[in-house]
Amino acid sequence: MAEIQGLKAVRKTLVRLACTDGMAFDLLPGLLARFRLQHPGVSFDLQVGSAMQVAEWIRRNDCDVAFQFSLAPERDVEIIAAWPAPVLLLLDCTHPLMQQPGVVMEDLHNYPLVLPEAGTTLRQLFDLSCRMTGTFLEPAFSSNNFSALYGFTRHTPNAITVCSHFSVLWRAPQDGMTLKAISNASLSQRTLQIQVPGSKHRPATVNTFLDITSQALDEEHRQWMAKLADA
Repeated sequence: MAEIQGLKAVRKTLVRLACTDGMAFDLLPGLLARFRLQHPGVSFDLQVGSAMQVAEWIRRNDCDVAFQFSLAPERDVEIIAAWPAPVLLLLDCTHPLMQQPGVVMEDLHNYPLVLPEAGTTLRQLFDLSCRMTGTFLEPAFSSNNFSALYGFTRHTPNAITVCSHFSVLWRAPQDGMTLKAISNASLSQRTLQIQVPGSKHRPATVNTFLDITSQALDEEHRQWMAKLADA
């Protein structure tokens, strides 16, 4: 009955979400908190998994909405919205590389490198870029948990990790961290996608969440692109 009457009748509605690790760190907690300021009757359940797990959950209707970084369209999934999510360097604002205009893969040799585990879309693109440039880079620290990667980078002098600007949208400026592009076209192949199960009726709450979240990400991405243009 709440679905039929729309959001006005919703008191306790649960929206099931799934995402890959990078978005559970900063992006989704912030977006969900903002949404609940407008719609406090909506609750969320968030499951975090690998790209393969998230793709399977959305195909099986085990979640209402999925957020993930993708290299190609997923089968049997409807993409609500997508934004470019290039692989960027995450480093301290005082890092020596911040003074260097064009950073290439070879420049990373001189600093502690922090990388996600093999198999993630981010690591796949990073390793591909290394092979294409004939560069061998050994991480000082690797993990399947972005919080661990971020914490290690923050507390290790001159350390560098890699992520999308979406992964640290609000947290990085608070912590004195910043992002810097690498001069390598291969690192620009990912997109951040909002996905829903194909051919499935969506409740009013989910549609409202999709609309508000897409608008918020549109605005954040526009601000990021404007910041790059001014840099």
